Amino acid sequence: MNLENNLIVIKVKIDNEKQPTYINITTKNNGVNITYAYHVLQSDKNEFGNINCYIPAFDIYFFAKSEEEGVLIGKALTKTFFSYWFSNQGMEKFALEINRLGFTSKNHQTAMFQLVKEKKIKNSIRFNSIRENIPAGFETARKKIQTGELNAA
Repeated sequence: MNLENNLIVIKVKIDNEKQPTYINITTKNNGVNITYAYHVLQSDKNEFGNINCYIPAFDIYFFAKSEEEGVLIGKALTKTFFSYWFSNQGMEKFALEINRLGFTSKNHQTAMFQLVKEKKIKNSIRFNSIRENIPAGFETARKKIQTGELNAA
């Protein structure tokens, strides 16, 4: 078989459903940088014309008039989550809240100790969500990945 005449076509598809949900916390210039990714589940329109939406990793429910509005509301709500828990409540309560929501890191006990007791991060900590349960009514929902970034002093 002459391989020079054969053409191999490779198609790459990025599957939003396989993208991880995470929170990555990094120290940066006397501050903290937080990057994150999460899934938004969007159902079909209900009898009132609304799309029910759910963010499993943060246990946030909301509704929107369109898919685009659902993306914008989801971004606003996750930014509000980080603003409230990290900026207003502090690193210790933030760490306890993401732990309660099911986010874990590779060396989870060490990471939690850094955030709760030492209230500082030595380099970078990545927390992955293990909470991807699908509640009733969202079994056939569309799943979209969203990302965000915040900087805190």
